[in-house]
Parts: sequence; structure tokens; C-alpha cells
Amino acid sequence: MFGELKARLAMPEARLRIALVGLDAQARALRGEIEALDAEGRALLGRVEARGALQGATAPIARGRAQLDAVAATAKRTAGARLEAVASAGKALERAVLGPIEEMNTSLDEAERQLRAIADQASQAIDAIQVAALERLEALLKQVEAAISTALALLAAARGAAAALPREILPPLRALEQQLGELSSAFAAGVQSLNSLLHQGAAALDRIPATGLPSALVEPTRSAIQGALDTALPAVQGAAEQAGDELTKLSRQIQQQIEAGKGQALAQIDAAAAAMAQQIDAALRPVASTLSSVKQQMSALVAQVGHQIDSAQGQAIQQIQQGKARMAQAVDSLAGRLGGALDAGERQIQQGVQGVRDSIAAGKAQIDALGEIAAARRELARP
Repeated sequence: MFGELKARLAMPEARLRIALVGLDAQARALRGEIEALDAEGRALLGRVEARGALQGATAPIARGRAQLDAVAATAKRTAGARLEAVASAGKALERAVLGPIEEMNTSLDEAERQLRAIADQASQAIDAIQVAALERLEALLKQVEAAISTALALLAAARGAAAALPREILPPLRALEQQLGELSSAFAAGVQSLNSLLHQGAAALDRIPATGLPSALVEPTRSAIQGALDTALPAVQGAAEQAGDELTKLSRQIQQQIEAGKGQALAQIDAAAAAMAQQIDAALRPVASTLSSVKQQMSALVAQVGHQIDSAQGQAIQQIQQGKARMAQAVDSLAGRLGGALDAGERQIQQGVQGVRDSIAAGKAQIDALGEIAAARRELARP
């Protein structure tokens, strides 16, 4: 989360490390120069003494060595003290830079933990909101399921009634129609029987051999048959007409019963259809009402959950951004102060290094100014 800020702090730390490495290299070189401060003078005196150029000058050489030791020791102490001051300045600069950087990194780590805790709390709050929303949605869906189950039960009952209606209404009508058919068949059979009877009488009359017989023999038979026909025919015709009338009346009665049965059936069908329509309406109306109510509640729930999540996220994001801004401002301020401290520390160190160099140069000048050293040079310069 604060990797970029820590990277900013790494820049002055890297600059410090480079400065300290350079200082360490300069310090080693200066220590070498300090240690070699009197080396040249001692070499000159040794060479002069080895050549025996100053015969009988043992005392001046010894005096020269004593002066060289004194001057070199003073110069070394002075340069060494200044070099220690430079090293102390380097350590002070290191503490002045690394201490605040370490403290700021600790502060960044703590701030990151706090901001992550805020993010975790917001995530937990959002999870809780979502869980509660899902529970409410499940409850709403159960309401819809219950309404649909009730509607399905009512619709199943309506389907059962619709399926049973033909079995209750059609059999009586079909029985009446069957009876009417049977009566029609019986009437037709009766008429046919009467007609057959008439035809039999007429045929019997025709079979009498009248030709060639005495009229006295034939006429009585004809008269008897004709009389029988004349007597039977009206009765047969009357019976036929009466049977036809009775059949017509019965047919009309049955037809009326059929029409009445049809009317009753239609009335039953209408009543059943109205009852079924009421059942269907009763089944569908609660479902529609429940669906409308659930839809409204879902819309309200979605809006509420969205607002709650946006609020939780907004608060968390605002706190995190504010925390980041505070830490960024603190890091920028510290980086500026560290840059100034490094500038001042590097100037102080360079000034101290220059002071060490000046001390070494002054020590060399003092050594060169010693009379015995000057004499040794002159002696060695002679061919």
C-alpha cells in the first residue's frame, strides 16, 4: 500500500549510503597520508646518515629526528582529530537520516495496518449486508413459492372438476338419445308389421281362383275376406295412427327432456365454468399480488443494499485516501528535511575533509621548514 512512499524514502537513504562510502574511502586515504606525514623527512635523514655526508653531525641528525618527531606528532594529532570529527559528522549524518527514515517506515507500517483494518472492517460490513440481503431475498422467494404452490393446488382442483364435468353431464343426454332411437326403431317395426298384415290379407284375396268358378262359390269368400279387410283396415290404420301419435308425443317429450337436459347441462357447464373461472382468478390473484409486492420489496432491498454498500465503501475509501494523503505529506516533508540534512551534512563532511587535508599540508610544510631537513636536502642535492 505504501511501497511508493517507502521508495521515496529509499532515495535519501541511498544518497546517504553513497556519501558514507565516499567518506570511508577518503578517510582511509587521509589516514594513510597522516601516517606517511613524516616518512619523507625520516627517509631524508636516513639517507644522509647512511651516506656519511655529515661526518661528526650525529647530534644534528638526532636533533633533527627529535624535531621531526615533535612536529609530525603534533600534525598527526591535529589531522587525526579533524579526521575523527569528520567521521563523527558522518555518523551523526547517518543517524540524522536513517533514524527518521526508520521511524517513518514504522509509521508507514502502522498506518498500513490501520488502513488494512479499515478495509477489512468495510469488507466484513459489506459481507454482512450481502448476507442479510440474501436472507431477505430467500424469504421473499419463499413467499412467491408458497403463493405459486397454493395456486397450483387450486388449478389442479379446477382441472379435476373440468375433467369430471363431461362424465357427470353427458351420460344422461346420451341415455335419452338412445331411448329416442329405440322408440323410433320400435315404431318403424310396428308400422312394418301392420303393413305386412295388410299385404297378407290382400294377397290372400288375390289368390282366390275366381275365373271359371261359380259366382255363388267365389263371392262369399271374397265377401268374407273383403269384409274382414274392411273391418281390420280401419282398426289397423287407427292403431297405426295412434301409435304414430303416441310415438310423436313421446318423441317430443323425450326431445323436450333432451333439450331440458341440454339446458341443464349448459347451465351446469356455465356454472362450472364460472366456478372454475373464480377458482383460477382466486388462484392467480394472490400470485400476482405476491409477485407485485415481492418485486417492490426486491427493488427497495436492492436500492437499500446498494446504498449501504456504497456508504460502507465510500467511508472506507475516504478514510484510506485520507490516511494515504497524510502519510504522503509526512513522507514528502521528511524527504525534504532529509535532503536539506544531507546537503548540510555533505558540506560539513567535505569541509572537515578539507580541514584534514589542510592539517596534513601544514604538517608537511612544518616538517619541510625544519633546518635539519632542509640541510639534508641540500646535502643530498649536491653531486
